[in-house]
Amino acid sequence: MRWIMIVSLLFSMVLALPVETKSVNVGMVKKVKGTVKRLEAGAIKKTKVTSGDQLQEGDMVMTYGSASALLELYDGSNIVLDEGAMIQFAGMEAVEHREGAIYYDIIQRNSQNSLKITTPFAIIGIKGTTFIVNADEHPNVALKEGVIGIESLKEEFELHRKKVLHEFELYKMKEQAAFEEYKKAQDAHIVEYVKAFELEAGNSVYFDDERVDELPMDEVHKKQFEYFEQLIQAFE
Repeated sequence: MRWIMIVSLLFSMVLALPVETKSVNVGMVKKVKGTVKRLEAGAIKKTKVTSGDQLQEGDMVMTYGSASALLELYDGSNIVLDEGAMIQFAGMEAVEHREGAIYYDIIQRNSQNSLKITTPFAIIGIKGTTFIVNADEHPNVALKEGVIGIESLKEEFELHRKKVLHEFELYKMKEQAAFEEYKKAQDAHIVEYVKAFELEAGNSVYFDDERVDELPMDEVHKKQFEYFEQLIQAFE
């Protein structure tokens, strides 16, 4: 009887031992400029990030002041954090973009391992693209290459898109000297109520609660792409 009690006690002690969980490596820190910190999963204290640090599932990375950071995912994709940005790696295919402006250059993926980015205003699905997400006072997304899917977090989007007319229709209006109609046609837009939509290269979208305005990329976005690309060159 005594040996049964001893075995039972030993068994309960084994069950009480902490289970070691295997960390998942999602990428690494390639370069940093200024003060960049990381909050590891389950930790309460942030630690300073340096070049060469490995990134694990659950890690949150944030930039302070005028700092920036170049991160490389496990597949070679690049992510660049501008000043005041914050990102968390929920997994190998899941990222939470919490604050600031972040540049994404994602290598082509298939549907099984596509990257999903959750922002405060939408969920973005990527198979391979180059784009910038601004998650500040006026949230917006600008797409340089590829196609991305954008899904609402809650209700349907009220999507405002410029109406696309065939060149022949526009030509006919112009030839018939219907200038006012031609001008209106160029400015015309349509409204759709959708849970998700696709954004194509060369366009941007601005978010205001459930309203979304799709517009061609402007000079501000083009300069922002140049800025991030220059950052990458400076890191190399």
